[in-house]
Amino acid sequence: MLDSDLMSERGSCIDPAALSLESQMKLRELYSYVDNCRAMLDEIATELARGRIGRVPEKLERFCFEADGWGFDALYKVAAGLHSLVVNHGAGKEGCQEALDRGLEMLSALIEQCGCDFQWRLAVADVLECFDRAR
Repeated sequence: MLDSDLMSERGSCIDPAALSLESQMKLRELYSYVDNCRAMLDEIATELARGRIGRVPEKLERFCFEADGWGFDALYKVAAGLHSLVVNHGAGKEGCQEALDRGLEMLSALIEQCGCDFQWRLAVADVLECFDRAR
């Protein structure tokens, strides 16, 4: 399932049919990554809402590692800040819960933005490769 199937499967910033086959496959990986991020954020939010830190630091550490692997610097920085906050203060310090909530909201928004930005990076790379082949 490629090309237009990708577009109908999800909201897309660009038409996947404009991408090379290799970029379409990378786009599928991106969609899987975004889905995993959303699920992980839901788990983290649930744990924090219950007042349990549990595996939240471990999940945020993994979130940071994966964001860095995709080259999503802003996503990495916010997740790292959340990780530091959870490890150093938990959820008990005054004002900490608000900061945690804001951080989780920001991560959620950044996931969507990074996904869209990455689609454009793929499209630009494909066009530049096309230029190179035409020379």
